[in-house]
Amino acid sequence: MFDFILNYDFSYLLNVYSLGGIAFGTVMGILIGALPGLNATVGCALLIPLSFGMPTWAAVCMLVALFMGAMYGGSISAILLAIPGTPSAIATIWDGSPIARRGEVGKALGYSLYASSVGGLLGALVLIFLTRPLAFVAIRLADPELFLVGLIGIVSIASLGEENTLKTIISILLGLMVGIIGLDPIIATNRYTFGNIHLGDGFSLIALLAGIYALSEVFTICMGDMYHTPTTDTKKLNCTISWKEFKNILPVSLKSGIIGVIFGIVPGLGGGPATFYCYAQAKRADKEPETFGKGNPRGLAAAESSNNAVVGGGLIPLLSLGIPGTPAIAVISGALMMQGITPGPNLMNVNPNLVYTIYWGILLSVVAMFVLGRYATSMFARILLLPNYVLVAIICVLLLIGAHVGRYFVMDIWVCIAAGVVGFFMSRLKFSLTAFTIAFVLADLLEIRFRRALMLGHGNPLVFFTRPICILLWILMAWMVYTVVRDKRRGLLSANDLTGDSTQ
Repeated sequence: MFDFILNYDFSYLLNVYSLGGIAFGTVMGILIGALPGLNATVGCALLIPLSFGMPTWAAVCMLVALFMGAMYGGSISAILLAIPGTPSAIATIWDGSPIARRGEVGKALGYSLYASSVGGLLGALVLIFLTRPLAFVAIRLADPELFLVGLIGIVSIASLGEENTLKTIISILLGLMVGIIGLDPIIATNRYTFGNIHLGDGFSLIALLAGIYALSEVFTICMGDMYHTPTTDTKKLNCTISWKEFKNILPVSLKSGIIGVIFGIVPGLGGGPATFYCYAQAKRADKEPETFGKGNPRGLAAAESSNNAVVGGGLIPLLSLGIPGTPAIAVISGALMMQGITPGPNLMNVNPNLVYTIYWGILLSVVAMFVLGRYATSMFARILLLPNYVLVAIICVLLLIGAHVGRYFVMDIWVCIAAGVVGFFMSRLKFSLTAFTIAFVLADLLEIRFRRALMLGHGNPLVFFTRPICILLWILMAWMVYTVVRDKRRGLLSANDLTGDSTQ
């Protein structure tokens, strides 16, 4: 259980690449999270080119630190400007902004920082102690079971559909269709490449995600006032709360952190849905529910603890099953694969030091986030004063460089631009970008496992229904769909609550 301490080669962590990557990733994460319109997925995509020149373990630590920092950074603009820096910071506005309007900006940021640290620490601990048991079980599963595990991820996204479940299903189908373009993994023939040799490996994950999430957001910004510069008072930003104030938010931070981890584990959920659900639960259980939305620090803590706990939770299915739960985790998965590392149950046996480095990296990311948030928040707040035209120019340059550096194909630049246009219209038409992304990433896994399972069963599809674990997975899948449909009918869950995190 404590192999990450006893059997770990700390030279992987205690070097300038890993420690520098964590520090830089945290700074960039808080900055990107604080800037309205950007998010963790965009940040990870922007730093992918930089990760190519780094050792694998250092690159992953940097991206994980960015994800963690972005979750907290979203609260800065939410509290100061009442504008959510990330979709998962929407619930932060409800109590964070009223506290700031009372003249207690530092207090509001302090509550956010301390709650985020508690949630991040919980997520890291659950990741450390749960990944190995899950990987131990997963490595003993055959292709039929692994196909159904991937299918559960798809079903969970479809059942938790956004405002229009049909559009979510269409998004999933589109993601699967795009994901199978390229070389057939079984018979090694090109499919849907139209004679283009660059499509033999399919579309570049980095170019596709950078376009869908970041470039589409640039188009949205361009539709507004390009000369708009946010204004805010960056004074009195000392993120300090007393021990008594910390004890006041600690119970709800712990409870929301645990729920956030669960939301991170389930593919297709993530920080946005976690914050809405935890906020509702905190309000329901509070002795003063009428104060929520008027500056109750426990409401702010519930939202911020849950979205940071999602980071550790989201890494669990990636490391144990090879399934990315959110778009940001999908980018991290892509960074691993581009360096020759395949996430999944074998990773623990093949490269345990990499997994242990991720464990320590996420713990140090929480520490770095707390220290930087505690002493450098005023600096990040001043970055909010960048005018939109400067922000757009910086993002476009970094995105196009990142899309090209991935495989050094000029075609990937055009893929990034085309994906940005498609992502922009998908968002406008309320199609699910999250569903498309996760389906695209899982397409290869699902196809290979499905076809191998049929070969195992000599072409008989009953192979998916006669094995004991397969039956349990079918029951779990049916139960997931039933509970979500039941709760929606009862009005306990709204579409927006379930899918507030479409871009994280």
